[in-house]
Amino acid sequence: RRTAVPPNQLETLELISHMQDPDVAIADLAAIIRRDVALSYKLLRVVNSAYYTLPRTVDSIRDAIVLLGTRQIGSWVSLINLAKIARKPKELTITALVRARMCELVAEIAGRYDGDAFYTAGLFSVLDALLDVPLETALDALPLSPEIREAVAEQTGVMGETLRGVIAYEQADWENAHCPGVSDGQLAAIVRDAVVASDEMWSKVSA
Repeated sequence: RRTAVPPNQLETLELISHMQDPDVAIADLAAIIRRDVALSYKLLRVVNSAYYTLPRTVDSIRDAIVLLGTRQIGSWVSLINLAKIARKPKELTITALVRARMCELVAEIAGRYDGDAFYTAGLFSVLDALLDVPLETALDALPLSPEIREAVAEQTGVMGETLRGVIAYEQADWENAHCPGVSDGQLAAIVRDAVVASDEMWSKVSA
């Protein structure tokens, strides 16, 4: 295990973190993405695929953001970049996506306004395995809110309890597979939704 996050991976993680900011401006988001030619190409390929069946060809990052929204684009950028930095089995990246989507859906069903933060907590919950560094080291390198950091590192607070329940469900630890604000039946449906969505996203990025 390394003792620090390599600079190239740190830059990618900071970009992913920025993508999850619900207040990021469209112009800022487009400018960030356009700096990476390979990322821009991959993103436009996904947006113009049959996955979305848009009525016209999208040929600019800004148009893609306007059509799909910052949340959707942020998710794709996060996935593309996670796949790029991870020299790991694809299952680890998919695990991150499933956790992120599950946490987000739990927040939405529970009536919370901060689903983006829940998504980020789930996404970054595998950073130690992804980067081969201690989780604290990875989190220290990122501009995360205290709530997200505590949720990922300590699994405290509502966000942390949600993440803990999601991981328990993943590991078939049924005694602890519960999330605040949703029933066990709702959680089972959330799992199905998250797995399908994550598999579909991965198939587009890896094609």
